[in-house]
Amino acid sequence: MNLEFRPDPGSPALVRQAAAGAGLLAGLAGARLLELPLGPFGIPARNFLPHCLVHQLTGHPCPTCGMTRSFIAMSRGDLGAALLWHPLGPALFGAAGLAGVALLAGAACSRRWRVNARETETKAATIGLAGVLLAAWVVRWMGGF
Repeated sequence: MNLEFRPDPGSPALVRQAAAGAGLLAGLAGARLLELPLGPFGIPARNFLPHCLVHQLTGHPCPTCGMTRSFIAMSRGDLGAALLWHPLGPALFGAAGLAGVALLAGAACSRRWRVNARETETKAATIGLAGVLLAAWVVRWMGGF
C-alpha cells in the first residue's frame, strides 16, 4: 500500500477532495455546537439527541454507543470525559481532524491524495478496524467502561 500526493490542477476529484476535507472539519466543529444552550432554560443541544435504538431495545450498548458524546467532549478539550464515553472516540476525532486538514491542504496546493492499496490490504485494514471496534464493544459489555 502506498500513498500518493500528486499534482492534479482543475480536476473534479480535487473539488471532491476539498469538499470531503471541509465536511470532516465542519462535522467536528458541529460537535462543539451541540454544547450550546437552546431555548429559554439553557438546556444543551446534546440533550435533544436521540438515544441509541439498539440500547433502548436490548439494554446493551451498540459498538458505537457514546461516540457522539465522546466527540462532543473532545471538541471542548476534555480527553478524560471523551475516553469515558467511548475509548476509541478521541483517536477517531483526531484522525478525522488530521484527514480534514490534509485533504484541504492538498486541495489548496492543487494536489490530490490517492491511496493505492491492493484488495487484500483493504480487507485486512477493514477487518483490523472492525476487530478493534468489536473488542471495545466486548469490554464495554463486560462492564469495562
